[in-house]
Amino acid sequence: MIHLMKIASFFYPVLLLALLASLSSCNPDSFSQIVDIDIPEHEPKPVLNLDLRAGDTIVSCLVSSSKGIIDTGEYLIPLNAKVRLLRNGQLISTLALNPDNGRYQARLASPLPDDAAEYRLEAELPGFEPVYAQQRMPAKPVITSASYRPDAIITPDGYRSDEVIVELEDPAGEENFYALQLIQYYGFESSPGDTTYFGNENFASSDDPNLVDGSPLGLVISDGAFNGRRYQLRVRTDFNDNPGSLVKLSVRLMQITREAYYYARSQSEYQLNVGNPFAEPITVFNNIQGGYGIFHLANGTERFLVE
Repeated sequence: MIHLMKIASFFYPVLLLALLASLSSCNPDSFSQIVDIDIPEHEPKPVLNLDLRAGDTIVSCLVSSSKGIIDTGEYLIPLNAKVRLLRNGQLISTLALNPDNGRYQARLASPLPDDAAEYRLEAELPGFEPVYAQQRMPAKPVITSASYRPDAIITPDGYRSDEVIVELEDPAGEENFYALQLIQYYGFESSPGDTTYFGNENFASSDDPNLVDGSPLGLVISDGAFNGRRYQLRVRTDFNDNPGSLVKLSVRLMQITREAYYYARSQSEYQLNVGNPFAEPITVFNNIQGGYGIFHLANGTERFLVE
């Protein structure tokens, strides 16, 4: 009994000291939800963004420089950058600043061909090292069938919706990426007997887990699940097909480069998570060597479903 009392007489003071030490550390800052994080210093680099497609007659490239995450200043468009587009190593266009829209642009001598040429985008901005990116034009995709089914499916909310089914034929033995858009054309009679149409991208979604949002390219998919086979892309949409209205509906299927696919997916995820404090950080895909941004190519075909 005496032995146990000696142990207790030693243990209790030690426990009391530990408790007092822990209480002294419980200040208001210990329960704060604010965490100070040192943000590394940002090194500005050139930024390029060019979406180029077979058949284009105008090259339009955004040229700027990057800013740090806490920099609230305006993005600056350089006035005297040197921007060039090469095809298979040969210069085909020198871009100049268009002051009306702030983009570097040029008109091509002929529409961009759809053969498997390699394109290189080069830029020199004052105060920076030269930057570049290279892409090879993908092949035109093959649509084996395409159909429009009005009010064919029930949405998760219980409403009727239209469905578009597109079957593509995928080449075997290679990695391919695709983008799908639905285009709704609205017509107006510009002169007696003459109708002019203008098109806008129509809403499209899919329950296919492989076919995901890739704005601004539409819905995107890789051929990992169907390499070398035919595959049906099933898309939900709403089309204004009122009798007598001057509207058309088409499907545009593009084969895109690998870089375009990963850029579209990461860009879409980034936009979806803007303002969400619980979202994981999203890094937008980049392929500009020595800088930031994206240069990508697409080769598409369009088929009218309703005319």
